Amino acid sequence: MSDFISREAAIRALEFKCKILTARGGKTAADILARYGIGALKSISLPAADVRPVVHGRWEVCDWIEYDGYDECIHYPKEGLRCSNCKHVFKEKLLWKDNCCPNCGADMTKKSPVHKEPAPKVKVYGYSDDLVAIEGSRYKENEIDCFEQDVRIRFADGTIIRVGYSKPDMAVWYIIIEKKGTAVQTLTICHDEDAEVYSDVFEIDAEVLSHEVVSRYDFQKGGKQP
Repeated sequence: MSDFISREAAIRALEFKCKILTARGGKTAADILARYGIGALKSISLPAADVRPVVHGRWEVCDWIEYDGYDECIHYPKEGLRCSNCKHVFKEKLLWKDNCCPNCGADMTKKSPVHKEPAPKVKVYGYSDDLVAIEGSRYKENEIDCFEQDVRIRFADGTIIRVGYSKPDMAVWYIIIEKKGTAVQTLTICHDEDAEVYSDVFEIDAEVLSHEVVSRYDFQKGGKQP
């Protein structure tokens, strides 16, 4: 591998060499450089500079996850930046410099397309009278058996929903948002027993983290009907 030297050190060394040769032979520095050229520099012992090859990278938009100190993780969609070189993730709002990666030093000044991870569009609804369907998710279950029980589903952004069958005096699945997280989400309410999908439908831009089967929701104690 070739050695690198400091430009400033090389200039100082050449100036010093020219002074010595000028004093000895009475020639000017220009004459010396014209005659000896780089040979004058090769005759000088210079230490190699402490440099390393430039590594280029790009910022990739990703999710940011924080630990809340109570055994739970809070998920912030699209609020992280990941270095394409070392894969280290930083919170975008707290990144003190973005022209290079603070972890590996990769140069981010070259214009390159920012890679954005598409957020999962997860859809949840009930069907039959004992199954909860999960579509568009990489979760281990795509349907959950819950005969005469409810299903509580937790999402990566902190959202928690409860799904059960059926609404009071109506053979329609209900979905209750018990906790709203940070991701974009919609809840479409169904009041039609004869609908093709006789269920409320919940959609969210966040991945499913876990689920549990729980006892039926008590509408008399719980209050208003979904």
